[in-house]
Amino acid sequence: MKRLKGCKRAVFLVLGLSFLAVTPAAAQTVGEATEACETTAGPEGLLFAGTYAMVHAPVDFETARTAYPGVELVIPVRDGPGMLAFGIEGETSDADDNQVEFLDANGKVVHQCTVETVAFDPAIHKLAQLQDGDCNLKQAAGLPQLLAGHAQVWEVPRDLSEVSVNDTYIANLATMSARTIYLLGKTPGVVVFVWLEGEPDVTYSANLCPFEVLSVAEALGAAGIANPDICRDANGAMLGLSVGQTAQINLGDYAGDQVDDWEGMIAKETVADVVDYVGIPAGIVIEALAPGSTSVFFFSVTEEGESQSHICELVVE
Repeated sequence: MKRLKGCKRAVFLVLGLSFLAVTPAAAQTVGEATEACETTAGPEGLLFAGTYAMVHAPVDFETARTAYPGVELVIPVRDGPGMLAFGIEGETSDADDNQVEFLDANGKVVHQCTVETVAFDPAIHKLAQLQDGDCNLKQAAGLPQLLAGHAQVWEVPRDLSEVSVNDTYIANLATMSARTIYLLGKTPGVVVFVWLEGEPDVTYSANLCPFEVLSVAEALGAAGIANPDICRDANGAMLGLSVGQTAQINLGDYAGDQVDDWEGMIAKETVADVVDYVGIPAGIVIEALAPGSTSVFFFSVTEEGESQSHICELVVE
């Protein structure tokens, strides 16, 4: 993502992901075989490699520990009877060491159960097995499906404390406000967007929301991007560019004229790039670099202090 230079102030904030630091697994004495843990994926104790999940206990507890190399427990993140965990790729289950122990404030084990880390297989598993907490998100801008090289803007229902995605090779994100997220698709695959609410250093409530990133061809086929979503040039005409051509896109066509602060950027800089900005009317000049498609994103703040997100789609022949 390239931030437009010359704006009055930076309005993007990428939150620090301090909650990703995990507490090392404590040594434990393995007892008798126990039942499978209740996890985000269901009652079979499944965790998926390379992504987050909640591991739940049926009783109150203070903390948890495990010696199983297939999982890391994110100790600060609690959500009622659950604790956030991360499945470790390349580790296999072993009946002798795959237990998770839940402890009370005195260090007494109050519950133990087993987990197993496996690869997420879309042919077998469902996206719903990656979802936990509140995923009642509202889309504010972008195409209905998240595409590689394109962007969306989403609003969460309550103020967030921290955010992350499990795999930044597939998608990445940035925050624009306490409730607004910019999500960038990078390559086809499945990612889990994690947003936390609560007080740092006390406890968090975790919400795990899966997204599938699709290729443009897979999602739209030969029809491509629909005309209403295509960017417009300074004259209001649908914008079509060939490699090497430049064009101006005016913010006023999307946000109106009563704008105080604003930024503009291109989701996939190998397809097009911002080469200049203009102040009156507010807008950007872009240059087409390679065949393909991408999103052009504007974030604006009105004179009344209200923030707005705007996305149009660019196709380069």
